Amino acid sequence: INGGKDTITVPSPYKLEEVVFQGVSSFFNSTCKDDSGVIPLAFVATKDDSIYVSFRGTANFTDAISDIAAIQVQYNFVPTTGQVSGGFQGAYTGTDTFPIESAILSKVDELAMTGSFKNLYITGHSLGAALAFLAFPDFSQNVSNIDNVVMYNFAGPAAGDSAWVTTYEGEYA
Repeated sequence: INGGKDTITVPSPYKLEEVVFQGVSSFFNSTCKDDSGVIPLAFVATKDDSIYVSFRGTANFTDAISDIAAIQVQYNFVPTTGQVSGGFQGAYTGTDTFPIESAILSKVDELAMTGSFKNLYITGHSLGAALAFLAFPDFSQNVSNIDNVVMYNFAGPAAGDSAWVTTYEGEYA
């Protein structure tokens, strides 16, 4: 992520559809080497009949704040009975300038509406795994024309309380 905007590539035959950027201060974040104030947080790629959403893990000071801001808040994206980490939800939501959830959801929905895609895979590592946990019920409920939504995560922290996990497992798993 040291190169800012041009750092995401995917191997053939995958096609990179969208890179979603997080706004950060280059003063506090050594990963913002090109001084553009943005670094990639996620990308959307396609291959055959599948869409892939991948979130990166903790990489800078801004991410570390998201990791430790564990105060529980109501999950905003689909009705549930539980709460999630405010730091993770804030990172997943993004900002007015860099809206993470809406940018990814918009691109995935646009791709799904073509009717060419049957599967949606969501993945992440560390902070990215927490963001994938939040994305899974959101995409499961808010993306149409997809037959299967599957999540694979690596080294994910606890993203929500036990009530959210129960809802998440019962409704969306």
